[in-house]
Amino acid sequence: MIAGSTLCSKWTCSRILKIKVPAARVDHEIEQTYKNVLRTVQFPGFRAGKVPRKLVEARIGDRVLQEVLERLVQSAYDEAVDSTKLKTIGSPRLKDPPTIARGTDLSLAIDVDVR
Repeated sequence: MIAGSTLCSKWTCSRILKIKVPAARVDHEIEQTYKNVLRTVQFPGFRAGKVPRKLVEARIGDRVLQEVLERLVQSAYDEAVDSTKLKTIGSPRLKDPPTIARGTDLSLAIDVDVR
């Protein structure tokens, strides 16, 4: 669920979707992804699924956050397009590279071409 999306006209055939994903959803996705990673990750000296979370965060935390960001951007975009009933053409383009952090809302600006 997205907190809100607004539609701005850029040109007649292009729109900018401004989407805000609430911090609770961001935190939930981060936690779920870490749980999945912790079950499967293997580091030398540890059995599969027994690696301490702090070690995982230190070694591959940036890749985990990137995966969460990609998943959130895609799902938020899909929900915003469905709620605004846009008929998009081509691929969406992120205006500014978003940053993801625990406890903060994720704000996106996506440029899309429409019919």
